[in-house]
Amino acid sequence: MTRLVTGVLPAALSLMAGQAGAVTVADLAGLVATDERLVAQMQAPELFWSPDGGCVLVAGYTAAGEAVGVVAPLDGRPVLSVPNLASTRLALAPHGSRLACWQRGAASPAGTPQFLLSIFDPDVGVCVPIPGIAPFPSAPPVLWLSDPELIVTLRPQQESTALILYDPVAEKLAPLVATVSGLGTVLRPSSTPGSVLVGAAGLDGAVERYLIDTRTGLVEGAAAEEVSAVSALPPGSAPRSGLIAVCREDGLFVSAPGQGEPRRLLPRGSLGVHSYAAVAPPVWSPTEEHLAYATRAEDGLAEVRLVTLGLEEIVCEVLYAAGSTPPSPGSTLWVCMELQLDTQGRVVEPKWKTLKAQCEVTSSPLAAPNGQLIRARSVGPDPDVLKRLTGLSEPPAEMEDDRNLRIGPAGATPQTVLRSFSLPARSGLIAWSQGASTGQVITVRVTRRALLLIGQPAGG
Repeated sequence: MTRLVTGVLPAALSLMAGQAGAVTVADLAGLVATDERLVAQMQAPELFWSPDGGCVLVAGYTAAGEAVGVVAPLDGRPVLSVPNLASTRLALAPHGSRLACWQRGAASPAGTPQFLLSIFDPDVGVCVPIPGIAPFPSAPPVLWLSDPELIVTLRPQQESTALILYDPVAEKLAPLVATVSGLGTVLRPSSTPGSVLVGAAGLDGAVERYLIDTRTGLVEGAAAEEVSAVSALPPGSAPRSGLIAVCREDGLFVSAPGQGEPRRLLPRGSLGVHSYAAVAPPVWSPTEEHLAYATRAEDGLAEVRLVTLGLEEIVCEVLYAAGSTPPSPGSTLWVCMELQLDTQGRVVEPKWKTLKAQCEVTSSPLAAPNGQLIRARSVGPDPDVLKRLTGLSEPPAEMEDDRNLRIGPAGATPQTVLRSFSLPARSGLIAWSQGASTGQVITVRVTRRALLLIGQPAGG
């Protein structure tokens, strides 16, 4: 049964907004990719998530070396190109999905290129030059600060560099004059709220670094610790849970620092049939419900893909003969092909080389035509448990799902946010639990929920 929900629905928008802290280290054993789509092809891509987690921005170059940028909404709406983009130097707004960027302007009277500081709003698909700011002879770095909210860039002035501040809330230039000696080449946020770090090269090539307060215009030399400050998170780290995503030659993996083997998310079934040679570390969305990653393609361009993350629950239905003793809820149940016997022929443990899954019993015995039935949920971290239990990674294409819910606004490619299906267990699977009778696994039920559904009604 498939349900498709489209249109601008309050419930859909609530789901797309995400659940804060939806993924944890404890979820790693069930983490899966529920959807994946190609969103960009370009050289040297850089990946950024909007602070609200609503879209991913990709900036890079065409095969001809021209700057290019695209915005991919996570809800499946079509990818938008930033029109007339002149540089990959851009800055995302601290709220929403707008960005400050450089567009190509008309050539100067002398015939040299000119650049226009502009704001692109993907909600309306329009990129507009900021009024009141004259064209620039180059495309310097640009920031969009949050406190106070200001768009900041650098303008060369013969032997000095001026700080240009635009207030996007009041829609006017900020009344501040701040200049530093030399040609400004570095601009980044400071660890001090409301301040920026500017690096400027003098005539002798030496670079001086300054700390500038955007509220007062005060300029002072930057401390060494400010200059050397770097992000505390290693590449591929999730901002909340600390999980680390990485692309290897054979797939996309996620791991918890210092905790065993990583879990492979892709490829899985029909998802992710391509190379995973990375050109940039994967980037998590702020809510950790999505990942974006970039890999090399055969034509020399990198391919950027957007992944929807979810949790997978695999439940074995185990049949016990009438009069036998099934394990109680909470017991550990081992699924294997053979059992190890002692000299008296009593079961000691599974033959571990034939182990298929480790499960936890989740139900009391239920009456069945041929005995008693219990349910046990897989708790092992291996991503190939389903294949070991059934011989398949995905159900056959002609088999109908038990449930399938896709969601997205009108005009978008719907995302699968809930899917459940059942497969017959492979022949000969034995279920063993300490102190209980042995059973036979007859059916394996799988439910995959996108993380953006966690904590919300799943529907049916």
